[in-house]
Amino acid sequence: MMVRLGLAGTLSREGMLALVGLLLAIVAVTLPELGSDPWPFRPGDVQANGVLAPLVRAGGEEWDVGIARTTCFAAGLLLAAVGTLALRRRDWPAWTGVALAVLVALALMLPSTLLQVGLRDSTQP
Repeated sequence: MMVRLGLAGTLSREGMLALVGLLLAIVAVTLPELGSDPWPFRPGDVQANGVLAPLVRAGGEEWDVGIARTTCFAAGLLLAAVGTLALRRRDWPAWTGVALAVLVALALMLPSTLLQVGLRDSTQP
């Protein structure tokens, strides 16, 4: 299956460092702005329920930029660790580059989206 997807090859050290550098730049640019300009949403009584209730409670039952920024910062730490490992390792499987890009994209998008969905679900009449 990896061959069919084009992920059976290897990624050189330089390629991995370039990818990590690019992803770190995306995280560094995005981190200060992430969640800072939310859509005005003034709910009534928030009662955290449903699958996303723990996330809503973690956000204090309101919009919280800290959740999104913490996840983004954790992605940056993961990238720094991979970059450190890339200095020592010569070749990487091609799928690791794809996995890193997908993880960073999910870390930037998923927490804010899930918190918004959880808040909307918790304020339904």
